[in-house]
Amino acid sequence: MFSHLKIPPPLGLHLLVAVGLMLVLLALYYPGAHGPYLLDDYGVLTHNDRLLMKELSWAELKEAALSTERGPLRRPIAVGSFALNFHFAGNTDAYSIKLTNILLHLVTAAGIYLLTIQLLRALERSPVQSAFHRGAALFITALWALHPLHVSTVLYSVQRMSILVALFTVYAMLAYLHGRRQLAWRSTPGLLWCLGAIAMGGTLATLSKENGVLLVFFLLVVEAVVFRWRLPEGTGRVPAAILRVLLVGPTLAVVGYLLLQMLVHPAGNPFRDFTLWERLLTEARVLFHYARLILWPDLHGMGLFQDDFVVSRGWLAPPHTLAAVLGCVGVLVSAIWLANKRLGLPWAFGLLWFFAAHLLESTVIQLELVFEHRNYLAAFGLLFPLGYTLARWTAHTTSRPLLRVAFLGVFVIYLAGQTGERVTSWKDAFTLAGWELSRHPESGRAWAFAGITLAEAGRPEEALFPFLQAAEHDRREAAPLLQYLAVAASAARPIPTEVVDELTRRLTLYPIGHRTANQLYLLGPQVERRWPQLPLLIAVYRTATENEVWASAQFRGVSLLRLGEWLGWQGETEAAKAASRAGVRMLNEAGVAVRRAPGE
Repeated sequence: MFSHLKIPPPLGLHLLVAVGLMLVLLALYYPGAHGPYLLDDYGVLTHNDRLLMKELSWAELKEAALSTERGPLRRPIAVGSFALNFHFAGNTDAYSIKLTNILLHLVTAAGIYLLTIQLLRALERSPVQSAFHRGAALFITALWALHPLHVSTVLYSVQRMSILVALFTVYAMLAYLHGRRQLAWRSTPGLLWCLGAIAMGGTLATLSKENGVLLVFFLLVVEAVVFRWRLPEGTGRVPAAILRVLLVGPTLAVVGYLLLQMLVHPAGNPFRDFTLWERLLTEARVLFHYARLILWPDLHGMGLFQDDFVVSRGWLAPPHTLAAVLGCVGVLVSAIWLANKRLGLPWAFGLLWFFAAHLLESTVIQLELVFEHRNYLAAFGLLFPLGYTLARWTAHTTSRPLLRVAFLGVFVIYLAGQTGERVTSWKDAFTLAGWELSRHPESGRAWAFAGITLAEAGRPEEALFPFLQAAEHDRREAAPLLQYLAVAASAARPIPTEVVDELTRRLTLYPIGHRTANQLYLLGPQVERRWPQLPLLIAVYRTATENEVWASAQFRGVSLLRLGEWLGWQGETEAAKAASRAGVRMLNEAGVAVRRAPGE
């Protein structure tokens, strides 16, 4: 009776393989769902009581979604989703967060598959889907979804922000392509689809994380390379003009913002140990580093912590900086040249997509230099032409289906094995700390993470050495020395004079960045009235709060309030009142309502 629902064999086989891919993805990633919170997870998730909604209501959800200071827009879509996780799970464990990330990765992979089919059809000017389109799209999707580089995005809880950007971007592009096809025969609905895709998709992506604004750049790449700005026959001049305005307008706004960043911060960010020019030189090398890891996955080159990446101080420092800059220029020129060659269209599209994906995070905005999650969507740009080339070459070199499947399957199996191995390292903090240190022994953050892991496991004696190593590898950062102080004091260990002197020097000479400010914030609640190291801590906070350059005025205000409280314990009444009043004033200026200093 259901014979009319039968699926044609080729299509049915593709659907079966697609479902199999999803199950493999779930099986590979699921062990990582039991892993712990890490690093920024604490500030966004576990130390944020506003995520705990008393009831499921719009007012509670809105308050939770706007509860962090992440980015200029606060990323409410992503943060609100964390609050919903906690509400429906009934706890604040990492499991529900990570499992949801895994499921979102699967949903994004499904969108990548559908988008790839549409792109292949457009590239080959095909009016219908063919078995090759579905097969090549499935292969490309497998390359992307199974790539081990994405493990540190999917299993790092707060990086749901990056996952949601990719998800909304991919489905917005599908909606845009749907509207574009309607322009010839139904201009108004087609334009509405395109407008909705850009406006709604771009808004949802941007409110998940700011690089969601890059949606229009991806669409520009599609228009310029895949369609060459050719609209369907019958499209009127007015719809065509409106469509171009929809794309060019936001693009000019983003470019203007980047130029403004260069004009406002020509010397760079005082919280970084590199200038704007040094950042641009370094990022040329970073892009080739990313491309190597994408095209030739190597677990030894991957890692959550890559602060050991050497900064380029000049054209030849290190020597391959100039080659990297010339290489980037050469690749861009090649992509433009390939865009005029029919056989080169997939590579032109992919290379321009890759550069577009890195336009915000790898250019003039003074972010940290290297992070793997910046490639979650960018990797598609390189894997698309690679997968297409392999699939097309295989289709032309043999007529035996089993040999073709076996040839392409080797790549998929290799990626699955690499991903499974890397997921295993994320099952607990100890395993991850060891994995990161074995690959990045010069990373200060990897050493600090090892120290934190040992301290949280009740092994403070063993945690002290990693903190000292972290301070040795990051000579500007005071956070590892503050962590050393906290652990040593809680374990009743003497604190060496040289550690105190170096901590004082760093707090005096260098700006108080986010890591140091956050560590001062976290250290405060641990202090008790009878703490033996209270006089030392008061001296540390005095030195820190006298520094005029803080990444967070709010944290400086909180530190002043705590300093005032501790001075009161010591009987220094006037100094306590002065510090507390300064803290209240600073918090009020930062938008935090505090009427009066505690104790007054």
